[in-house]
Amino acid sequence: MPLLEVRPEGIYCPAADVYLDPYRAVGKAIISHAHSDHARWGMNHYIAPLSSVNLIKARLGKNISIVGYPYGESFHIQGVHFSFHPAGHIPGSAQIRVEYKGEIWVYTGDFKWEVDGVSEPFYPVPCHTLITECTFGFPVFQWRKQEHWFQKMGEWWQNNQIENKNTVVLAYSLGKAQRILKNIPPCGNIYVHPAVAEMTEITQDLGIHFPEWKKLDAKDKPERSLIILPPSGQSDGLLKRLGDVEIGMASGWMGVRGKRSWSAVDRGFPISDHADWKGIIDLVDATQAQTIYATHGNPDVLVRYLTEKGKDARAWGALFEREEG
Repeated sequence: MPLLEVRPEGIYCPAADVYLDPYRAVGKAIISHAHSDHARWGMNHYIAPLSSVNLIKARLGKNISIVGYPYGESFHIQGVHFSFHPAGHIPGSAQIRVEYKGEIWVYTGDFKWEVDGVSEPFYPVPCHTLITECTFGFPVFQWRKQEHWFQKMGEWWQNNQIENKNTVVLAYSLGKAQRILKNIPPCGNIYVHPAVAEMTEITQDLGIHFPEWKKLDAKDKPERSLIILPPSGQSDGLLKRLGDVEIGMASGWMGVRGKRSWSAVDRGFPISDHADWKGIIDLVDATQAQTIYATHGNPDVLVRYLTEKGKDARAWGALFEREEG
């Protein structure tokens, strides 16, 4: 019997009777991070990285049964040893290491190598079997350093100020929005959507410092400002009262030709919270895993490539929904 397997509810550890990031309600769930396609409502009990507990509570309810463990600290369930290790994806995100009778598996959850100033820095965890995400598992995805895109974003904001326009950036409310706040060169007032504000306040409690920002409310009339909205902000009426605006989107999917116009935005910034093709390959090599399972995205391409390189690679399908990236 394998240490981890796929069941209708999600990734399951039979020896411990526990699920990893299940997408159906189960008794006990170990959660890699607070994004909604990994931390879902309805579990009897949650186990999560300590730094993600309040983020998960904010999304699923303060009264859920949840316990958190610091990175690197082992906890045990029916003789199986588990531990969380930074995934670099968003604040509080983790890889999950599973060890039983000398056999070690690592489930990456979502991860990236690039240090972004808000997420705990990623490092590879050696293992016998690796379960890796491959959201951007195509060779065409090769990320440029974030400094390049934040410089471009800052220049765009400055140009919009000259033209007396507000600058709107669409970004996922947890992770991407805080990354923009932390890294964009400040040159004026910054407003954020209430959903972004909630996640940012919790992130600040983790010790992350940001430039001054303000929660956007109905009384505000921003001028020549930067405004960070979740993608849903395009349709909730906020844009109508922001006056003359230019709209940009920060997402790895902006690296796909034609995606910018499909999203009806003026600018696209390929800033991703996931590893690119090279990052996935580098992880496989760094862990020295003998067996690789690929999931979350386009696993067949990665499996074919690794198999041609002599690796024991297999597809577990797209177990999770596609995020903004």
